[in-house]
Amino acid sequence: MDRGQIAYAFDGLLRRARQKCLCPSCRSDRSERVDRKVFHELRRCRDCALLYRWPYETAEEMARFYQTDYRQAGLTTDLPDDATLRTLLETGFAGTQKDFSRLVDLLAALSVPQGARILDYGANWGYGVWQLRRAGYSALGYEVSQPRARYSDKLDVEVATQWPEIEARGPFDVVFSAHVLEHTPDPAGALREQLGVLAPGGWLIACFPNGSDAFRKADPAAFHRLWGRVHPVMLDEAFVRHTLPTPSLAVGAFCPADLDRFRHWDRATAWTGTLDTGELLVVYAKSGEAVHA
Repeated sequence: MDRGQIAYAFDGLLRRARQKCLCPSCRSDRSERVDRKVFHELRRCRDCALLYRWPYETAEEMARFYQTDYRQAGLTTDLPDDATLRTLLETGFAGTQKDFSRLVDLLAALSVPQGARILDYGANWGYGVWQLRRAGYSALGYEVSQPRARYSDKLDVEVATQWPEIEARGPFDVVFSAHVLEHTPDPAGALREQLGVLAPGGWLIACFPNGSDAFRKADPAAFHRLWGRVHPVMLDEAFVRHTLPTPSLAVGAFCPADLDRFRHWDRATAWTGTLDTGELLVVYAKSGEAVHA
């Protein structure tokens, strides 16, 4: 382990002595251990089914970590220089890790019309908003990191940093988040926040690292790597169905088989698709009149 990992492990030891093992989302004290890394455990809440790392930091400590210390290779935390950005825009981000073409394909499969209002929740520096606008949608971003949100000016798109501004601009026909919920201390609260600005008949779409038992059994080493300081919670189909108890819910993956099922989905029957890949996809249809072309 490097110095940072040793400090993180030691911090876990200190916190274990003074922190109750409570679910950060529903505050239940009923849980069971699923995995362990030195002094940190991955536990499943027996009430809301959230997989959470214990011990954990406060929401304020997590916010500071993501603002100042969080680093990830590629274009997630590193902003591109002008030459790189120019190339990305010329190619439409095709083939990069920030390519939104699979989301555009899913929107087409769900018959979301051109011009629909889409909120990219956790928009980073605006690459998704740019691609959605290019695909013909009216897109707006929300991002808590002000430096990354400011960078979106270079793409000539709008990424807001204050949630009241998003509430004032709603409702939206689609609310989408990509690898955001696993960074929040309370993903159920984040989902409720998103549902609050979603129009009746609209779509809530989210993807995140897969916490399902099917994936853990298919690739235990990858599952073990996924959770930790960067991913303080993991979500699976059980948590999603507890948080969104409705038949208008599908859980699967961005894969051809599940995409075909979305094309023929009646929105009235819950279904579960592919669960053994490293990423989980959730699509929820809010009750009310559907979005039409």
